[in-house]
Amino acid sequence: MHGVFYTYILANQRHGTVYVGITNDIARRVWEHKSKLIAGFTRQYHVDRLVYFEVFRDALSAIAREKQLKAGSRARKLALIEASNPGWSDLSEGWYGQDTGLAAMTGENSSAGLAMTGHTVVIARSVSDEAIQAAGSPRPAQRGPRDDPGELQRGSRDEP
Repeated sequence: MHGVFYTYILANQRHGTVYVGITNDIARRVWEHKSKLIAGFTRQYHVDRLVYFEVFRDALSAIAREKQLKAGSRARKLALIEASNPGWSDLSEGWYGQDTGLAAMTGENSSAGLAMTGHTVVIARSVSDEAIQAAGSPRPAQRGPRDDPGELQRGSRDEP
């Protein structure tokens, strides 16, 4: 399956409970978490702050990354969030009429909604807007040698 897919991390507060998920519509899915529409872990623990996400061109890559993140330690998840979003800002702020969050991270006005270029820059800051536009599609975040997808296994949600 091709299109745009997202692997994301939500938190209830800085260094609090975290949740790793996958979706093909990040704005809708985060809204569902914020609105407490779906019973389960995120509603029970009030986990609705989008603190990290990555963009993929196909579902299999997004699923593999979700499994990798879930299998990793809590410390590794926190380090990933800290590296790209040290203030643990809610990256979805501005998507629903607010003026902070993603706009504060990128210096862009995100009040018009989720812009593909805007959130890709947050994820992979080394990728220029020109490179993203030339590719015509978002790229997944750059990963380092410590992220070995060969060691994937089913993980569970983290609690503090």
